[in-house]
Amino acid sequence: YMLSASYVLYYYQDIMGVSAVAMGVILFIARIFDAFNDPIMGIIVAKTKTRWGKFRPWLFIGTLTNAIVLYLMFAAPPSLSGRGLVAYAAVTYILWGVTYTMMDIPYWSMIPAFTESGKERENLSAMARSCAGVGSAIVTIITVLSVSTLGKLAGGEGASEIERLGYRYFALIIAVLAVGVIGALIYVRTKVSKNVIKHVRAKLARTETERSEFEGPDGKIYSKITAMVLVFLVEDGTELKFAVNNKMKGRVQEQQWGYLMYCGDKLLKFECKQGKIGMKRYLNDGILKSKY
Repeated sequence: YMLSASYVLYYYQDIMGVSAVAMGVILFIARIFDAFNDPIMGIIVAKTKTRWGKFRPWLFIGTLTNAIVLYLMFAAPPSLSGRGLVAYAAVTYILWGVTYTMMDIPYWSMIPAFTESGKERENLSAMARSCAGVGSAIVTIITVLSVSTLGKLAGGEGASEIERLGYRYFALIIAVLAVGVIGALIYVRTKVSKNVIKHVRAKLARTETERSEFEGPDGKIYSKITAMVLVFLVEDGTELKFAVNNKMKGRVQEQQWGYLMYCGDKLLKFECKQGKIGMKRYLNDGILKSKY
């Protein structure tokens, strides 16, 4: 973010030769576009339902596309000039804003999902802002020191060409690091979350059966029920499926909101008003296995 916020005007005005008026108009149009882009992206994230949740897919997609656009924004072809260069700057800068929103909205929306405690949310927000500030300062300082060195290593001749090539390759390095770091964090978070006990508000939406096929003595193919699958609807709209590895006894109470507790791929408990009748003893016997 800081690479774009701090150096995009310098890059296009002082190095590429775009007029200050043209860049001002581009930034003005981008800010107007953001006024509509941000709430739309918020709605899209809220309605997203995947096996990885609603935040992580957009966080990775936004980071990947933003990294690509960031590189393109600082890699303007030197052959462009006049209206062509202005159009290139406008398209890449607006696309950068769109892709940045794709990762920024889910990033800050994760905090309320982590905890219901107001104090913990404040602490998480403060920590995130502090880390963002430190990262921004580091990028601002390193950019000045790295651009000249990278431009010379790339074979640039003359101050303008050295800076042009320096910003291009520095943007490439930042883009690769961003995708690598976010990708690694998402992967680690997915692995670690499998060992964390989770409590969610959910209801038993429906039951299904898991079947397997086998060949009988007469050579015909038969189907056999191997497990009862419990499908829980979580409050955020996602579904969790767990299979009971023996036959369920008693009546399964459906459409009752309660609290679902699970750890990784193990369902530990589901409690609701009717949970003590028919279900609870079968959910506590340790024979459940996740099927999602």
